[in-house]
Amino acid sequence: MNQYNTSLHRSLVLTLFLVLASLHPVSAETPYKGVKILIGVKPESSGTESKLDALVYSVLKLDFEKNGFAARKAYFNDFDSFEPYSAGNRDTKLAALCRYTKDSNSSLQISLKLYNLANKTLLSSASTTADLTLDFDSEVLPMITKLLEDADSELTALAEEAAEKAKAEEASKKDALETKNTDLEMKEVAKTAAKSGFEVFFDTGLSLGIGDKKDILGNGGFNTGLSANYWFFLPFGMIGPGARLSASIYPAVGPEKSASLFTIPIGLSAAYSTPTKKLISALIQIEGGPSPVILLFRKADPLTKVLPYLSFETGLRINLWNSMSLGLRTVYRIYFEDKEKLSTLTPSAFVSFRSWE
Repeated sequence: MNQYNTSLHRSLVLTLFLVLASLHPVSAETPYKGVKILIGVKPESSGTESKLDALVYSVLKLDFEKNGFAARKAYFNDFDSFEPYSAGNRDTKLAALCRYTKDSNSSLQISLKLYNLANKTLLSSASTTADLTLDFDSEVLPMITKLLEDADSELTALAEEAAEKAKAEEASKKDALETKNTDLEMKEVAKTAAKSGFEVFFDTGLSLGIGDKKDILGNGGFNTGLSANYWFFLPFGMIGPGARLSASIYPAVGPEKSASLFTIPIGLSAAYSTPTKKLISALIQIEGGPSPVILLFRKADPLTKVLPYLSFETGLRINLWNSMSLGLRTVYRIYFEDKEKLSTLTPSAFVSFRSWE
């Protein structure tokens, strides 16, 4: 019965301690921050680990972490031969080896030794007697404090080395990230700069006279056109120069509807378009140049002249295919004749073919 009560007491102490340990904050500003240490506890019974072993290890781990160590469990093939092995890496340069004996059912005699793993030398040792109560942690902590004070110079050097390494790794990560970002930006810029292509438009629609001189064009006419743009790709869309050839016919013009008017705008343009990767893309264009104008009479010789013109265009494309679009556009065009102006509005439908995608 006494052995059962002792086991129950140990389990209760272990459970309560682990709960308290999980709630215990570990300060980031600690003297040996970043120094890695392996903690080994000689099992209470050979070849097994009891709840008491787990309790001792948990207390040691918590108290070492309070001082900034990165503590992990170590196992030993032969405790006395000091041959630790662990999943730890080469940066782990310390080992804390703990032995304990039970003076009574509720008291432990604990001995702790701190070793340098690199040369397997003893840095310091300390011991204490602690009762298995909820004050177990506070009774063990002074032993660890003494252990660290005796080896402070070596531990400080390791902490400085760990801090320098952490600083160098952080700088390296930052440089690598900046280099990666720069490379990605350069690749994106290079990709964007290198990617360009032609787009050809075929359109047809109505052309209506607007403004003061709209009566000259009668009831309106028909327009057809062919244009091409060479696009340069940018992150926010596409820009590009272009050229356009249009032809408009107004079949009945003049006071008696006795003539037909032909306009043949031939111009250069500058355009902007939103990306064609989306379903719908917008198009804006400015165009200008000369336009031959031919007035054909039924019973007289034709009149021909060349007028300068300027046009403004907006449109929407529906990108249903990778290299082909359907769309609608509206062109507002102004013809200049001396001091007079003739304006037209031309809504039309178009199809375009692209050399990319």
